[in-house]
Amino acid sequence: MDKLFELMKGILARDDLTPELFDSLGKADAEFIMSHARKNEKILDFGCGLGRILKYLPETAEGYDPNPEMRQYGEQYCGRKILGNLEGKQNYYNIVVAILVVQHSLAQFRSSMEKQIADVLKPRGRLITLDTDPKLSLLPPYEFADYFELQSQETLRETDITRIYRKKGAVEETTNGQSDGKP
Repeated sequence: MDKLFELMKGILARDDLTPELFDSLGKADAEFIMSHARKNEKILDFGCGLGRILKYLPETAEGYDPNPEMRQYGEQYCGRKILGNLEGKQNYYNIVVAILVVQHSLAQFRSSMEKQIADVLKPRGRLITLDTDPKLSLLPPYEFADYFELQSQETLRETDITRIYRKKGAVEETTNGQSDGKP
Protein backbone atom coordinates (compact mmCIF):
# COMPACT_ATOMS: atom_id res chain seq x y z
CA MET A 1 0.00 0.00 0.00
CA ASP A 2 2.94 2.37 0.68
CA LYS A 3 4.00 2.18 -2.99
CA LEU A 4 0.55 3.15 -4.23
CA PHE A 5 0.14 5.81 -1.56
CA GLU A 6 3.34 7.45 -2.84
CA LEU A 7 1.95 7.23 -6.37
CA MET A 8 -1.26 8.93 -5.24
CA LYS A 9 0.80 11.78 -3.73
CA GLY A 10 2.12 12.48 -7.21
CA ILE A 11 -1.26 12.12 -8.92
CA LEU A 12 -2.94 14.46 -6.46
CA ALA A 13 0.02 16.87 -6.80
CA ARG A 14 0.23 17.12 -3.01
CA ASP A 15 3.62 16.82 -1.30
CA ASP A 16 1.87 17.31 2.04
CA LEU A 17 -0.40 14.29 1.58
CA THR A 18 -0.81 12.11 4.67
CA PRO A 19 -3.15 9.13 5.04
CA GLU A 20 -5.49 11.35 7.08
CA LEU A 21 -5.55 14.08 4.41
CA PHE A 22 -6.01 11.42 1.70
CA ASP A 23 -9.10 10.16 3.57
CA SER A 24 -10.48 13.65 4.18
CA LEU A 25 -10.12 14.58 0.50
CA GLY A 26 -11.97 11.39 -0.47
CA LYS A 27 -14.74 12.17 1.99
CA ALA A 28 -15.03 15.79 0.76
CA ASP A 29 -15.20 14.64 -2.88
CA ALA A 30 -17.87 12.06 -1.99
CA GLU A 31 -19.91 14.75 -0.21
CA PHE A 32 -19.66 16.99 -3.28
CA ILE A 33 -20.86 14.14 -5.51
CA MET A 34 -23.75 13.33 -3.19
CA SER A 35 -24.81 16.99 -3.21
CA HIS A 36 -25.55 16.46 -6.93
CA ALA A 37 -27.28 13.09 -6.51
CA ARG A 38 -30.90 12.27 -5.92
CA LYS A 39 -32.03 9.52 -3.58
CA ASN A 40 -31.53 5.99 -4.96
CA GLU A 41 -29.50 7.06 -8.00
CA LYS A 42 -26.94 4.52 -9.19
CA ILE A 43 -23.41 5.92 -9.06
CA LEU A 44 -20.22 4.62 -10.67
CA ASP A 45 -16.76 5.81 -9.58
CA PHE A 46 -14.99 5.36 -12.95
CA GLY A 47 -11.25 4.73 -12.60
CA CYS A 48 -11.60 4.65 -8.83
CA GLY A 49 -8.04 3.49 -8.16
CA LEU A 50 -7.65 2.99 -4.43
CA GLY A 51 -11.32 3.83 -3.84
CA ARG A 52 -10.66 6.96 -1.76
CA ILE A 53 -14.03 8.38 -2.87
CA LEU A 54 -15.88 5.07 -3.22
CA LYS A 55 -15.12 4.43 0.46
CA TYR A 56 -17.43 7.35 1.38
CA LEU A 57 -20.17 6.89 -1.23
CA PRO A 58 -23.34 4.94 -0.36
CA GLU A 59 -23.01 1.15 -0.37
CA THR A 60 -25.07 1.04 -3.58
CA ALA A 61 -22.34 2.94 -5.48
CA GLU A 62 -19.87 0.87 -7.48
CA GLY A 63 -16.24 1.39 -8.39
CA TYR A 64 -14.51 0.45 -11.63
CA ASP A 65 -10.82 0.31 -12.46
CA PRO A 66 -9.30 -1.60 -15.38
CA ASN A 67 -5.96 -2.09 -13.58
CA PRO A 68 -5.92 -5.38 -11.60
CA GLU A 69 -3.23 -4.14 -9.20
CA MET A 70 -5.19 -0.96 -8.42
CA ARG A 71 -8.36 -3.03 -7.88
CA GLN A 72 -6.54 -5.31 -5.44
CA TYR A 73 -5.11 -2.45 -3.39
CA GLY A 74 -8.37 -0.51 -3.68
CA GLU A 75 -10.45 -3.39 -2.36
CA GLN A 76 -8.11 -3.62 0.64
CA TYR A 77 -8.23 0.13 1.24
CA CYS A 78 -11.94 0.82 0.87
CA GLY A 79 -13.26 -2.63 1.83
CA ARG A 80 -15.49 -2.92 -1.25
CA LYS A 81 -15.51 -4.94 -4.44
CA ILE A 82 -14.19 -2.98 -7.44
CA LEU A 83 -15.34 -3.97 -10.92
CA GLY A 84 -12.76 -4.90 -13.56
CA ASN A 85 -15.15 -4.55 -16.48
CA LEU A 86 -18.49 -2.95 -17.17
CA GLU A 87 -20.16 -5.78 -19.10
CA GLY A 88 -23.92 -5.81 -18.61
CA LYS A 89 -23.96 -2.24 -17.27
CA GLN A 90 -25.21 -0.44 -20.42
CA ASN A 91 -27.61 2.43 -19.57
CA TYR A 92 -27.30 1.44 -15.90
CA TYR A 93 -25.91 4.42 -13.93
CA ASN A 94 -27.50 7.81 -13.24
CA ILE A 95 -24.14 9.36 -12.36
CA VAL A 96 -20.59 8.50 -13.37
CA VAL A 97 -17.77 10.28 -11.61
CA ALA A 98 -14.28 10.51 -13.11
CA ILE A 99 -12.14 12.19 -10.49
CA LEU A 100 -8.53 12.83 -11.54
CA VAL A 101 -8.97 10.18 -14.24
CA VAL A 102 -9.24 11.98 -17.56
CA GLN A 103 -6.41 14.37 -16.79
CA HIS A 104 -4.07 11.44 -16.19
CA SER A 105 -5.13 9.38 -19.21
CA LEU A 106 -3.15 9.34 -22.41
CA ALA A 107 -4.70 11.46 -25.14
CA GLN A 108 -5.27 8.48 -27.45
CA PHE A 109 -7.50 6.80 -24.84
CA ARG A 110 -9.70 9.78 -23.96
CA SER A 111 -12.33 9.43 -26.72
CA SER A 112 -12.76 5.69 -26.08
CA MET A 113 -13.09 6.48 -22.37
CA GLU A 114 -15.83 9.02 -23.19
CA LYS A 115 -17.70 6.37 -25.23
CA GLN A 116 -17.34 3.80 -22.44
CA ILE A 117 -18.78 6.28 -19.92
CA ALA A 118 -21.63 7.22 -22.28
CA ASP A 119 -22.48 3.53 -22.76
CA VAL A 120 -22.98 2.87 -19.04
CA LEU A 121 -24.91 6.07 -18.28
CA LYS A 122 -28.68 6.10 -18.47
CA PRO A 123 -30.20 8.49 -21.00
CA ARG A 124 -29.61 12.05 -19.76
CA GLY A 125 -27.36 10.69 -17.00
CA ARG A 126 -24.69 12.94 -15.50
CA LEU A 127 -20.92 12.78 -15.68
CA ILE A 128 -18.97 14.59 -12.96
CA THR A 129 -15.28 15.20 -13.63
CA LEU A 130 -12.66 16.79 -11.43
CA ASP A 131 -9.16 17.71 -12.51
CA THR A 132 -6.45 19.73 -10.84
CA ASP A 133 -5.53 23.14 -12.11
CA PRO A 134 -4.87 22.84 -15.87
CA LYS A 135 -1.53 24.61 -15.34
CA LEU A 136 -0.42 21.56 -13.31
CA SER A 137 -1.39 19.05 -16.01
CA LEU A 138 0.84 17.74 -18.76
CA LEU A 139 -2.19 17.34 -21.04
CA PRO A 140 -4.78 19.92 -22.04
CA PRO A 141 -8.28 19.59 -20.54
CA TYR A 142 -10.54 17.17 -22.37
CA GLU A 143 -13.96 18.44 -23.42
CA PHE A 144 -16.54 15.65 -23.44
CA ALA A 145 -18.29 16.97 -26.56
CA ASP A 146 -19.11 13.81 -28.53
CA TYR A 147 -21.64 12.33 -26.10
CA PHE A 148 -22.11 15.05 -23.47
CA GLU A 149 -23.03 18.69 -23.01
CA LEU A 150 -21.49 20.81 -20.27
CA GLN A 151 -24.01 21.82 -17.58
CA SER A 152 -21.82 23.62 -15.05
CA GLN A 153 -18.26 24.23 -13.93
CA GLU A 154 -16.96 25.05 -10.45
CA THR A 155 -13.63 25.47 -8.70
CA LEU A 156 -13.06 23.39 -5.57
CA ARG A 157 -10.18 23.70 -3.11
CA GLU A 158 -8.80 26.72 -5.01
CA THR A 159 -7.13 24.68 -7.79
CA ASP A 160 -9.46 21.81 -8.70
CA ILE A 161 -11.89 22.26 -11.59
CA THR A 162 -15.08 20.22 -11.53
CA ARG A 163 -17.41 19.94 -14.50
CA ILE A 164 -20.87 18.43 -14.64
CA TYR A 165 -22.01 17.11 -18.02
CA ARG A 166 -25.33 15.65 -19.13
CA LYS A 167 -25.51 12.79 -21.62
CA LYS A 168 -26.93 14.02 -24.93
CA GLY A 169 -29.88 12.75 -26.85
CA ALA A 170 -32.74 11.59 -24.66
CA VAL A 171 -35.63 13.18 -22.80
CA GLU A 172 -35.74 13.57 -19.03
CA GLU A 173 -38.02 11.46 -16.93
CA THR A 174 -40.16 12.93 -14.19
CA THR A 175 -40.34 11.30 -10.78
CA ASN A 176 -43.23 9.12 -11.94
CA GLY A 177 -41.17 7.72 -14.84
CA GLN A 178 -42.97 9.72 -17.56
CA SER A 179 -41.16 11.85 -20.08
CA ASP A 180 -41.37 15.59 -19.43
CA GLY A 181 -40.45 16.33 -23.04
CA LYS A 182 -37.28 18.29 -22.20
CA PRO A 183 -34.31 17.49 -24.40
